[in-house]
Amino acid sequence: MVSGRLIAFHAAPSGPSAIGMSANPTFGLVLASRVRHKKAHTYMSNNKLIVNTPINPSKNHAPRIAGLLFALLMSVICFPVFAQTDSASSIDEKALEQLVVRRDKEIALAVNPIQKRFELATQQLLLKAMQTGDLESANKLKAMIETAGGAAGSVDKNLVRVEGGALPSGSGLAGQVVATFQIGKYEVTWGEWQKVRDWAVANGYDLKDVGQGLSESHPVTDVNWYDVVKWCNAKSEKEGKTPVYQVSGTTYKTGVTEPTVSESANGYRLPSEKEWEWAARGGKNSKGYNFSGSNDLNAVGWFNENSGGKTHEVGGKLANELEIYDMSGNMWEWCFDLDGSSARRVRSGCWNDNAADADYWIVADRVRCVPAGCRSYYFGFRLARSSGN
Repeated sequence: MVSGRLIAFHAAPSGPSAIGMSANPTFGLVLASRVRHKKAHTYMSNNKLIVNTPINPSKNHAPRIAGLLFALLMSVICFPVFAQTDSASSIDEKALEQLVVRRDKEIALAVNPIQKRFELATQQLLLKAMQTGDLESANKLKAMIETAGGAAGSVDKNLVRVEGGALPSGSGLAGQVVATFQIGKYEVTWGEWQKVRDWAVANGYDLKDVGQGLSESHPVTDVNWYDVVKWCNAKSEKEGKTPVYQVSGTTYKTGVTEPTVSESANGYRLPSEKEWEWAARGGKNSKGYNFSGSNDLNAVGWFNENSGGKTHEVGGKLANELEIYDMSGNMWEWCFDLDGSSARRVRSGCWNDNAADADYWIVADRVRCVPAGCRSYYFGFRLARSSGN
C-alpha cells in the first residue's frame, strides 16, 4: 500500500534529475512517498525542482505521482512569493504569530487530505521564514494565504461565493439589494449535522439527539429554526470562527429565544430570504429560469412524483447557474427572516409536494412561513456566511 506524507522543509541538496522551475532555493520541499522501504523525494536546488524517485514497474504509482504533482504545485504557487522584492504591507510579527496559531487549529479540522497536505506545506514555509528571521518573505506568504482565502477550514469548499445585485421584477422582493455573500452548495447533510452536533453537546449546546437523516449524504431533517441557528454557532465555534447569534451578549447555545445577530462575526448563519432567492435565481449569472437551474423541474428537483416518498442525497440533480444544488425541491429550507410574530420563512419546495403545486419550487415563491419551533421531515437548511469571511 502506498502512502504519501510531508516529511520536512530544509535547505535543498543536489539531486540526479531536474525540472526547470524558477524559485528561491532557500526553502526545500521534501515529499516522501513510501513503498515498503523505498522513498521518493522532491525538493528545490539551484532554482530547480528536483525529483528523485525509485520506480518499481510492478506497483501502482498513481498515489506517488499525485504526491509529486502536489510538490510541483507547491513550487509554482508558494516559492515565487519569496522571489518578490516589494513588500505589499508593513511587517507585523504579532499578526504572523496569530496566523500560525489560527492555522494550526484550522488545519487540524481539515477533512480533504489533499487540501490538508497543501495547507501543512504552506504552514511549514511560513514557520521556516519566521524562524530564519525572513519576516519580509513571511509577510508576503501571509498575504498570499489571505488572498487565497485563508487556511484549511477557513474556506469551506462547500460554500459558493455569490456576487451581490438587485432582485428583478417578478420577485416578491423586487428591487431589494443583496450584498455579496457565501451560501452552501448543498443542503446540510445528516453526516455533517451529526459531527457538529456531537461536538456541540459536549460544549454546552442543547442539541442532544436532535435531527434525523437517511444516510450521511442525505439532508438532515427534523430540525427547527432554533436548532439550526444554534448548530450554526456550534460549527463556527468548532472551527475557531466567531458565532453570529447572541443572547444577552453571549453565544446562543440553549433554549428557545430570539437571538440578536452580530454583524461583525465571521461565523456561519442562515441565509436571509433575499439572499436565498438571489442565489436560487443564479445571481448575476441568472438565465431567468422558473426553477433553480432549469425550466424543467424534474431536471433540478425532487418532488412527490419522482422522489419515491423520501429525501435524496444532496447534489443528485442538476445544479443552477452558480453550481448550487437542490434549491427547487428535496427539502424546504429555513431562512433567517421573521414573518409575523413567530413564523420564519422557508423556501424551495420539498420531496413530498405534488408537481401540480409547481409554484412551491419556482424561485420567486414566498408562500410558506412556518412556526420557528416546528420540527418535521420536510424541513432542512443550508449555510451562509457574510462576504469577506
